[in-house]
Amino acid sequence: MEAKTTSVVHHGHTLLGIATLSGVLAAEEISQPLFRTIDLDIGETQEFKLADGTAARVKLVGLTETRDRVRDAVRRAEVKVEVKGSVTNLVSAAFHLPVTVSGVQLDCPITKGDYQNRDR
Repeated sequence: MEAKTTSVVHHGHTLLGIATLSGVLAAEEISQPLFRTIDLDIGETQEFKLADGTAARVKLVGLTETRDRVRDAVRRAEVKVEVKGSVTNLVSAAFHLPVTVSGVQLDCPITKGDYQNRDR
């Protein structure tokens, strides 16, 4: 197996990721990004094409944020998502590994609540 690094440019930001690929890929497969970034509001659904050519539909069903009483900072956030009809909860935090749901790996590193009250 050979490790490949891919860079994805999305809305002016560059994301770097490493994926392990086996075998030789055709030129059109190499040009497909391995990662997709989506931004969702509660109740919003987006459909997008995965690197293997299949489609995935993701819906943000809900969001629960736990804040501390002193600083009102988000200490834990959980998002409820629906992927291809399967519903799961993800802990939104840095340093959490992606979770596979219906063949799609998901990660939610941050929620909008982390930006509230940041100027105090």
